[in-house]
Amino acid sequence: MFKFITTRLSLAVTVSSLAGAMLMAPQTASAGNTVSKGGGVKCYWVLVSSNPATGSYVYTQVCRKGGV
Repeated sequence: MFKFITTRLSLAVTVSSLAGAMLMAPQTASAGNTVSKGGGVKCYWVLVSSNPATGSYVYTQVCRKGGV
């Protein structure tokens, strides 16, 4: 009985920590939003904040130079 409770508690902690990590991590809008600016510079949109109650989302564009 004790082993069963420990296993369920461990599973619950793991699932909740993964869910929390997914909610807190910045997410890209979608892989299709990557735009090449030329010269090896690629830009994409990242979700900065959201308010599901009002349906508002704030994105920012992030650019980086690929290569070495």
